[in-house]
Amino acid sequence: MKYTYSLKMILEKFPYMQEDPLELSKVVKELLPKEAEGINAVRNSKYFEELIKVSLLDEESLKKYITLMANEMVIDHRVVLKGVKSWVKALSLPVKLTTRKIEFRKEEYKGENPFLCRKDDEGHYYLSEYQFRKDRKIVVPSFIKDNPVYSLGTDLFHKNGYVEEVKINEGIREVGEYCFSDCPFLREITFPLSLRKIDRYAFCRSFSLMEVNFPSNLEQICSYGFFGAGINRLVLPESVIYVGVYCFAYCRYLEEITLSSRMLVIPTQCFRSCYSLTKVDIPDGIEEIGEEAFFGCRKLKHVRIPPSVRVILTFAFELIDPEAIIYAEKDGVAYKYFKKMGFNVDDYENYPS
Repeated sequence: MKYTYSLKMILEKFPYMQEDPLELSKVVKELLPKEAEGINAVRNSKYFEELIKVSLLDEESLKKYITLMANEMVIDHRVVLKGVKSWVKALSLPVKLTTRKIEFRKEEYKGENPFLCRKDDEGHYYLSEYQFRKDRKIVVPSFIKDNPVYSLGTDLFHKNGYVEEVKINEGIREVGEYCFSDCPFLREITFPLSLRKIDRYAFCRSFSLMEVNFPSNLEQICSYGFFGAGINRLVLPESVIYVGVYCFAYCRYLEEITLSSRMLVIPTQCFRSCYSLTKVDIPDGIEEIGEEAFFGCRKLKHVRIPPSVRVILTFAFELIDPEAIIYAEKDGVAYKYFKKMGFNVDDYENYPS
């Protein structure tokens, strides 16, 4: 089998794709033989980005990465491995494929309370384990045996292939790392007013989660918190003072955002490749827009920058709509910056409501 296209040729024709692996994958799909379809299944692998960056240089390199991916990829019990199988078949690779289930308990837990509780070093109780049950709707308790629960522990529902709706009871203050990450069917989450922090990767890649109502006392959403989630509308309450890097990156259906003026900083790649985002009105009070904060938001056409913004880092608005208009205070820092960068710039007050 011989490939007539190389990665270099693709990037020469579409140079912007060098910074956007998901967009490049669409071109890759067209150039590979029809038998090797299934790019969407492959995309979830940790090797995917490496694959599209180097593997098209030659056939041997392609075989190497597909083989590596097929041998080490662990998939959810409700996800089909069709994509990887078709690649292996098309390339005639000597790989024996098996679909491995994520390890759950062999028998469903039948007890009244499926949660286990532990105490951390600070003396706070947290939910450490959810014993396997096929519950679609889950109410997370704030007391276990009269012990007040402070937080949801790391990986509590990670890769749960059943849960669809979750209500977290009042009193819980933190959602731990990876708590609801990779929950493919989670579509509704109800937070308590007591919630103060959502930790790293908490809802990462929960792509069915279309709408989230944040509580009015929330203060922090840490790095990658909703990376690749399905949310289409984001309203951050004024209580939020910190949002981490990549927090809402690759939220492909996100159409509108309302930010907290107390954040001060929109961090690095916070909204990178939010392909459906069309308008951004940055509130007065934010002082810095981080590197690649809105990189690759291809439909972003109207952006209002308040006078409070003093720092705009590299590629913050690279690869947005070519006809985008930046609204900024005339002769201010942002106005001069975007004029120099060749953007269409208009007066701050002319932003369309």
